[in-house]
This record gives sequence, C-alpha cells and structure tokens, in this order.
Amino acid sequence: MKRAPAMVVIGLAGALLSGCGVPPKQGADGGGAGGGGTAELALGTAQTDGTGFVEMPVAAVLTPGAQGGFHVWLSYRVRGTSGAVKAAHTVRRESDGKLLSRGERRLEVGAVGEGGWWQSDTATPAFLCPTPLGVSVIDEHAVFEVRLLAEDGSELATQQVKTQLVCPADGQAAFCMNICKG
Repeated sequence: MKRAPAMVVIGLAGALLSGCGVPPKQGADGGGAGGGGTAELALGTAQTDGTGFVEMPVAAVLTPGAQGGFHVWLSYRVRGTSGAVKAAHTVRRESDGKLLSRGERRLEVGAVGEGGWWQSDTATPAFLCPTPLGVSVIDEHAVFEVRLLAEDGSELATQQVKTQLVCPADGQAAFCMNICKG
C-alpha cells in the first residue's frame, strides 16, 4: 500500500483541526449576521409541511421525516444579492460544540418580496435523528448556523440562531425519544 507524504497528512490534519474550538459568531440576541458579507440572511424554520418562513422558536419540535428520522426545517430570507448561491448549514450542540448536522443547498435568489427580502419556496431539512451512539439531541440547546456563499465560494452572509430541540408531543414522541437520544 502506498503511503501519503507526511506533509500532506500534516496539512490535512491541520485543516481539519483549524475549525475546532472556535466559538460561533453571535450577536447580542444570540443570532445576527456576521462574516463581513455583502448580503443579509435571515434564518428561520417553516410550517410542518416545509413551506413558509417562521422565526425559529425557543424550542423547536423535531419533525418526523419520510424515511423514519427527525429533522428541523430551515427556511431562508435573503436580501442584497441575486442569482445562484449556496446555503451551507451546520447544527452544533451548544454545550460542547458537537456537530449534529451538516448540509448545503443551492438556491436561486430571484425577485424580492416584502421588505426587499427574497424567501425560499421550500425549506431545507436539517437531519438530526437517528443520532450516533452516545449523541443525544433531546432537550439539547443547539446552534444553527447558515453561511450564504457566492458561486466562487466567497461568503456573502452568515446567520446563527439558537433553539432547544424537543420531541413532538404526539404519537411520534416515544419513537423520537428512542432514536434521538443516542
């Protein structure tokens, strides 16, 4: 078996570790735009069917998905840019920074609506359950961060919101408690 040169391995390890331990950017309200971008981004959630824009609640109920897991909908409002962009999200436990979800979605920012904001037609699911062994999301406070990126990879805007993740109170509660507790 051929081995990678030591400098490549060291460089990769350094790149992977460079993001560890860095506290997330926050505004005074726990959210806020950052990153010195040229656009504005508002991050919210959606109705249970994945449509609309709703401010992220203090406690976000995990939504059951078609494949038997649970997620939280992410809905976006964008102002100050148009055309093709990428929304890259991470969700981390606030207590220890543990990564719970990561994903990205290409958006085509078009005509603006109320207040000069463009709004996504359908939300993006941030998949959270089932969780790996030993990783619980139930009743955990989570930091949702979305970075809005231009086609060249430059950052246009960043937004963070915090919420507590809770299982639904309906017939899905027991199943949620089983697969979301790690």
